[in-house]
Amino acid sequence: NEVTGKTYACFEPSLDYIVVKIPKWPFDKFKKADRRLGTKMMATGEIMAIGENFESAFLKGIRSLEIGRYNLEHPAIESLRMEELKKEVVNPSDERIFVVAEMLRRGYIKEKLQKLTGIDKFFMEKIEWIVKQEELLKKMSFADLDEKFLRNLKKKGFSDKGIADLMKISEEDIHAKRMQYGIVPSYKMVDTCAGEFESSSSYYYSTYSQYDEVVVNSGRKMIVIGSGPIR
Repeated sequence: NEVTGKTYACFEPSLDYIVVKIPKWPFDKFKKADRRLGTKMMATGEIMAIGENFESAFLKGIRSLEIGRYNLEHPAIESLRMEELKKEVVNPSDERIFVVAEMLRRGYIKEKLQKLTGIDKFFMEKIEWIVKQEELLKKMSFADLDEKFLRNLKKKGFSDKGIADLMKISEEDIHAKRMQYGIVPSYKMVDTCAGEFESSSSYYYSTYSQYDEVVVNSGRKMIVIGSGPIR
């Protein structure tokens, strides 16, 4: 196994991370194009996000699309009536995930939404959980944002800006609160053995776990800045 440099290829993989891929559609450039999705290839690229759990990888992915969304709220979707939302959700566009979130936000029965969309129960429950946290944040005062709740939000992929937007405060306020509580990112290694064996991989992803798997050495360092999703 070239990743661990120790185990054989027949060793059963054990993963402690989730990878989410989301297509990147060019509708921000081609505003008059039909946004309806079907069997025709319309994506011009994709993003790939890695996290400790589905929620964190998914929310990282949403932000990485660079469509100006930092949570599952969408101004254009919020203005639609429920009947319009139902039409949108059964005739999917690139904004379908925000339509699903808005319907859950308004109390639409989750099981009915699963039948309408064909989205698996696992993913529907994850989206519902994110929406519930968003609604809690909207009603919460900055003083009530305690360490336990904030730490859990960070572990589940909520960004400082996403939290700040929902609470209608500045991103700097959330960052300061996070520093006050000692909630800082750590980096975990991408391997095939969930850390059971020492790995020679230099592939890491950010998380808010309480331990860091990065081994700092005295060698020269290099930073590579990506251009974002392929356009």
